[in-house]
Amino acid sequence: AYGLCVGLHERDFTRALELCDSAVKQEFFNPNLYLNLAQLHLAFGLKADGLRHLRRGRMIDPGNARIARALSELGRRRGPLLSFLPRDHAVNRWFGKALHRVGATA
Repeated sequence: AYGLCVGLHERDFTRALELCDSAVKQEFFNPNLYLNLAQLHLAFGLKADGLRHLRRGRMIDPGNARIARALSELGRRRGPLLSFLPRDHAVNRWFGKALHRVGATA
């Protein structure tokens, strides 16, 4: 929890990450430490890393309500518009941006 506070209040991501990683190494079985790591990453705009830590925490404790709430708040990405092309394909990206601009919810 201290590492998360350092990150959120002092905005020192590097130090906060060191503290949180150290806590996880000592208590790798504690799902709340993965939640702290996830919140830290999300606060600094690192959604993919945040999701990864939430999923690890959920693997340790599938019934953890705080992790379940955090996952549901993040939501789920829709599939790519053209499912036969990868998400990062230029055509999918172009269509996605165009639909976003017009406010389509396809």
